[in-house]
Amino acid sequence: MQGGLVVVSVAYRLAPENRYPAAQNDAADAFSWVSEHGDGSGIDVESLAIAGDSSGGALAAGIALASRAQGPLVKAQGLLCPALDATMSGESVERYADGPFLTRATLEWAYDLYVPDADDRRSSLASPLLTQDLTGAPPAVIVSAQVDPVADDAQRYGERLAAAGIEVRRHEYEGMPHSFPLLAGVLDDGGHAITVFARELSELLA
Repeated sequence: MQGGLVVVSVAYRLAPENRYPAAQNDAADAFSWVSEHGDGSGIDVESLAIAGDSSGGALAAGIALASRAQGPLVKAQGLLCPALDATMSGESVERYADGPFLTRATLEWAYDLYVPDADDRRSSLASPLLTQDLTGAPPAVIVSAQVDPVADDAQRYGERLAAAGIEVRRHEYEGMPHSFPLLAGVLDDGGHAITVFARELSELLA
C-alpha cells in the first residue's frame, strides 16, 4: 500500500434493511477490533487512522469525533469526497444537483433510506459537519471533488477543523466528479489523489 500503510477494509450493514445507526455501529466495532487485535497482524495499534469514501467518510469522521470521549483513540482521519451533512444544507447540493455520478436526487434517496428521522440527521454520527465542538478532533486529510453535490461538506468541515486548531490537509480537484479517486486506473487525477492521500495520512501517523 502507498505510504507504507496497512489497510483493513471492512463491510457494514446497509440500508434499507439496516437503518441508522447500524452502519456507524458496525464501523465502530470494526475499529475497536483492530485496536485490540491488530498487533497480531503487524499493525501499530498506537497509531491508527480511520478513513472512508463518500458515505464511508461520514462513518470515519463520526468515529474520529466520538473517539475524543471514548476509545479507542483515532490518531488521524482520512476523508475522500465525504458526505458529512445528512441535512444537505450545502450550496453545492443545488449547484451540482445533476451530478455527474452523484446527483441530488440520489443523495436524498440514500438519506431517506438510511436516516429517515429528521432529528437523527442532525446527530454528530449522521452529520459530523454539524458537530458543535470540534476541539481535540484528530488531524485530517480531506480530498474532495469540485463537481460534486457534497463538495461543500468537505470544504466546510475542513474550515471548521482548522478554526478549532486542528491540522487539516485539504485538496479539492478541479473538474472532478464524486468519488473520482475510485477511478485511479482511468483518471490521472484519481491516481494522484490516492498517492497524496496515502502519503499525507502516513505523515500524520508518523
